[in-house]
Amino acid sequence: MKLKYIIVGIILLLFILSSSSNFLDSNRIAVLEINGVIDNPKDYLKSIDNISKDSKIKGLIVRIDSPGGTVGSSQEIYESLKDIQKKNPCSCKYY
Repeated sequence: MKLKYIIVGIILLLFILSSSSNFLDSNRIAVLEINGVIDNPKDYLKSIDNISKDSKIKGLIVRIDSPGGTVGSSQEIYESLKDIQKKNPCSCKYY
């Protein structure tokens, strides 16, 4: 009788471990926060580039809390987001 419970326990443990590894390998959605004045886009562009190179990321949410910034910097971020949208869905929220 004890052997039966041990075997069932081992089977359940193996099932749980195999399920958790599949969960870790699943697709992801990235979140990019843009806060404050947009005057230097380097960090944002690097983040967007890293997101576009990660094959596990299947979508991007961009949260923007900014009063604005320089035209050139904002345009660079916009163009980079347009490029990533060709590969992954991208959604922006402004506040």
